[in-house]
Amino acid sequence: MIETFERALEATTRSLQGDVGSVFNERRLERTLVEHLKAGDGWSAAHAQHSIRLEDFPGVGPVDIALEDDRGAPIALVELKWGPNLHACAWDMAKLALCASSDGIPGLLVAAAREEEWVNPGHELFDARSWRLDTLLTRFGSWFAYWANDVQCRPKRLPATWRTRDRMTIPFDLEGEPWELRAILIDTHPAPLLKVSYEPVALGAERHFRDLGSPLQPVQLDVSGGPRLDPAYRIQWNGEGLVLTRRNWHGDTTGVESQPSDSQWAAFVKRLDEIDVWSWQSPYEPEEDVRDGYEWSAAIEIRGRRLESRGYMAYPGGGGSSGRETWDAFLLALESLVGERLN
Repeated sequence: MIETFERALEATTRSLQGDVGSVFNERRLERTLVEHLKAGDGWSAAHAQHSIRLEDFPGVGPVDIALEDDRGAPIALVELKWGPNLHACAWDMAKLALCASSDGIPGLLVAAAREEEWVNPGHELFDARSWRLDTLLTRFGSWFAYWANDVQCRPKRLPATWRTRDRMTIPFDLEGEPWELRAILIDTHPAPLLKVSYEPVALGAERHFRDLGSPLQPVQLDVSGGPRLDPAYRIQWNGEGLVLTRRNWHGDTTGVESQPSDSQWAAFVKRLDEIDVWSWQSPYEPEEDVRDGYEWSAAIEIRGRRLESRGYMAYPGGGGSSGRETWDAFLLALESLVGERLN
């Protein structure tokens, strides 16, 4: 199915490139993609604006496209986005993840944006990885809080975990500008459903810590990660701010310093508690010998609690890469603190 779907995406971008002078938007993308999906194999029909019902998402709107078998039953659901607001894909990913978990129907998340806009928040949704609900809500908490007021229907519960795989990337030109269309498959993955909180993490943390008189800054913070032969990044607390150092394969280094606010530190500490980093052991190592893999270390002392752990191609929560989602949740908390992407 993936190969056929990717061919339809490629045909769609060619059609869009040929429509000089047209109005380009999400609806135009939907119409063009449906035309090319109908001509594909692997499914019997493709219909736009397919209605769905989800017990944990009352009043949910239709999905943009449904691929159906010869009995008219959906075998995949597609959500589309157009333009720079890639963060809005978080809502669609949550919707597709719930369909995949509850109904066993895989989802395909598709977005088109200018090449330069693929650094905007939301671009990471198109990476192949394991996701945790708390990671998604932490990363996009302020938008989920906004949607809670702006959107009448919203999910009450969502899967605790899900997987994305088979990323597709198709560059194309639109009226002389470089664009890129990306797609990712949200795989079927049975998981328990958790209640969704729409309160921004920083706001909740600030409320949680506002009665504490002692400073929130750490006594120590030293986190690094990257290939064994050459760490890709290191974050250190120097007593006044956080220093992020990056090192490339040539040994060259660059540094960025930031000074998180009290509310950012509060949110970070709250997130460490939620991930339960204080229970991490050391060292984490793979069962089989692996060369030149990902090595990491973390040493944090803050508010009377201490973390000291390290690993090589293994992570808290599981051997090998099966616990990577826990480490990714930790990295996202760090990224929110330093304001820079680490991986």
